[in-house]
Amino acid sequence: MAPPNAVIREMLEAQMLHQIHPEYELPKGGPGTLIDNVSDDVFFQIVTEHPELARSVNGRQAVLDVTKNVMHQIVDHNEDIKTEIVHLIGGGDSPWLAAVLRQVTKSKVGDVFTHEWVVIFEFNNQDKIKTLKIYPDAHTVQEHAGKHDLDL
Repeated sequence: MAPPNAVIREMLEAQMLHQIHPEYELPKGGPGTLIDNVSDDVFFQIVTEHPELARSVNGRQAVLDVTKNVMHQIVDHNEDIKTEIVHLIGGGDSPWLAAVLRQVTKSKVGDVFTHEWVVIFEFNNQDKIKTLKIYPDAHTVQEHAGKHDLDL
C-alpha cells in the first residue's frame, strides 16, 4: 500500500525542486524526495524513444548514480520555478500511483523552459518505492540540452 497522497505530493514537490537545485534544502521532518524513498532493490527506468536519455537500472545506488540530472545545467537558477502536480492517480489501497508533472522556468540562454513528464511508481509493504518509471518530454529536454551544448 502506498503512503497517503498528501505525503506523495510532498515527495513529488521535493523531487521537482531538488532535481533542478541539488542544493535545495528539504523541509525538516518531511518525507524527502522520491529518490530518498526508493527501496534497496528498486527497479528504475527512464522510458523514452531517445536512447541517449533512456536508462534502466536496479538497486538504490545505481539509481543515485544515473539520476545526476541535466536539468540543473539547463535552468537559470536566478529565475523563479513553477512546479505543478497536474494529476495524481492511484494510491489508497493500491501500491501503484501515476503522476503528471510540470515545471516552468527560464533556461540559462533565456528561453522559457516548460517540461512535462509522467512518473509511475509502485510501493512495497514498507512504504518504499520498488518500481519507479519516468516518461520525460525527451524532445524538449534534448532541444534545450542542445542549446546549452550538454552531452546527454
